[in-house]
Amino acid sequence: MNFINQKPIETLESRKQRITNELYQKVKQAIEEINEVRIRTAAETVAGTDEIMNIILKNVPNFKDRLNLQLSCKHFYSLCDNGRSYLPHFEYETDTREIGSVQNYNDEFISFLDGTALFSIPFINDIIIKKLNDSKSKIETFLSRANILVINRMPNKYFNIFDGIENFKNIKKLSLTIEYLNSETVKFFKILSNLSPHTLYLTILNGERELNFQSLITTNDLKISKTIKHLYYQRGRHFLEVVLHLMRCCTPNQLETLQFPHIGKPNNKNEESLLYKFLPYAKSVRFNESISRHDYSSQHFSDFFSGTRIFKEPNVSLTYQVNIRFSDAEFGRYYERLARNNLLVDEQNNHENTNAGYMSITDLCLGNIIFYDDTSKLTDEEALAFTSDILRMKNLRSLQIRFFTFSTSNHFYYLCKGLNRNLENIKLEKCSGMSIGDVEEIAKNCKYIKNLVLEDITSETISLNKITSLFKHLVGLRLKFNSCYNAAKIINDIKRIDEDGNFKIAWPPLQFLHIHCAYPKTNQRYILRKMAKNTPRRCGQFLFDYLKPSTYEKEYILRIIIQSNTSTCTKFKDSFAKTYLLG
Repeated sequence: MNFINQKPIETLESRKQRITNELYQKVKQAIEEINEVRIRTAAETVAGTDEIMNIILKNVPNFKDRLNLQLSCKHFYSLCDNGRSYLPHFEYETDTREIGSVQNYNDEFISFLDGTALFSIPFINDIIIKKLNDSKSKIETFLSRANILVINRMPNKYFNIFDGIENFKNIKKLSLTIEYLNSETVKFFKILSNLSPHTLYLTILNGERELNFQSLITTNDLKISKTIKHLYYQRGRHFLEVVLHLMRCCTPNQLETLQFPHIGKPNNKNEESLLYKFLPYAKSVRFNESISRHDYSSQHFSDFFSGTRIFKEPNVSLTYQVNIRFSDAEFGRYYERLARNNLLVDEQNNHENTNAGYMSITDLCLGNIIFYDDTSKLTDEEALAFTSDILRMKNLRSLQIRFFTFSTSNHFYYLCKGLNRNLENIKLEKCSGMSIGDVEEIAKNCKYIKNLVLEDITSETISLNKITSLFKHLVGLRLKFNSCYNAAKIINDIKRIDEDGNFKIAWPPLQFLHIHCAYPKTNQRYILRKMAKNTPRRCGQFLFDYLKPSTYEKEYILRIIIQSNTSTCTKFKDSFAKTYLLG
């Protein structure tokens, strides 16, 4: 027999030892591999996932699907709550966000999105009534979870949808649009009196002007809830008396704010007397006026304030927009309205009313009604008159104007010297001729600016770091750089390099920063991606994307947003009164 090539027989003990050794080596190798992998923090996970999330969202074609995806990723937002993050923690909703709707074919009548219930029912027929009645339990669920109720369109015959619904008392904001006010629609306030909102947006588009609403309101005990603290009467001058009757149960100074976004100067003495009756109910009352003139003159303020006393009241303020350089037809219509509204009073009262009127102006916009008009500038006389008017506006808080409206630097310097030292918000458009010297002039005369907007910047003497060093109290900043401005300078201002050579965000001393600039080069785009990847933060604090300003533009631009939390953008926008496009 040949025993040379025969394998030795493995004993049971040796086999056990071999298997044990192999298992030990595998476990040891696995432990070593695990130890080599550094555990990422939650904030770092978010930083590395932003880009992936953006890619996913951009590839979802339908808007509602994208929104649904964003709202449903609750676990993604929960990663943001990390102690290593630079900025304060976000406060998250305790309830899960929901989306729902009641619709008939492609018509969506009732929708529910993130705590907002929206009713928009343009008409009623048997099919729609059946659909809504079948969905009443779903509607009740929407209302029970909603904290904002918006009623855009509601046919008279379907007001009873709210009958018997007792569980929608969590509504904090109510927006109500009444297309036609009559004996039926006014009874809607009976239903709403059961709510306890703190904010009411009310719009009355039309109605029966001859109807005795006072008797109707008294008989049916209709009223506005005593919980209302902020009331915005959007429009409907003919129905001011109706609103006043509805407020009869309100207590003096119950409202923190009462705003009339589409009402400025009273049309006549009767309307002014009616508006006076609103004043005791509110601590602060704001009116809005927009006029158009062929040229600028201080006389238009005298014309506006003549014959009216309401702007002398201490709790009344005014948002004022002046549009200059417009068509002759528009010019004629303005003077026709001015003549019709003029009230005959003596000269001394006019002077007092005008002075008080200047003091009531808190927001001012000098606009241009001709879109893209780059030639209209203030003459020497107009610039002097404008500066003189600014000097008299001691309570001015916000100013919106186009920089190129001033034909010389001296005109702009005169304006800056006339500005109220307590001015908080400035928006300057068309800044192609602006240099850092002009910005320094603003900072020298307005040291307490909180929100600043500069658009169409071309001079590279103006930079982010320079602006933040000039304005020590700045909270929000929006910079729109022209395409000729070097994007590398902007990115350099918001980046830093750590001790390991990694690109990270150099957090600016602001709560909100919004930048538009030219499309960056390849190496700059690489730096942005590395900054987003390497910087621990919570979701939404650093965002950048590439977009087209309009369908007519061929080139993309870079948009960067740095914010302390996702609510600062809204606060920044609210700092400036809504006005027409400046052009």
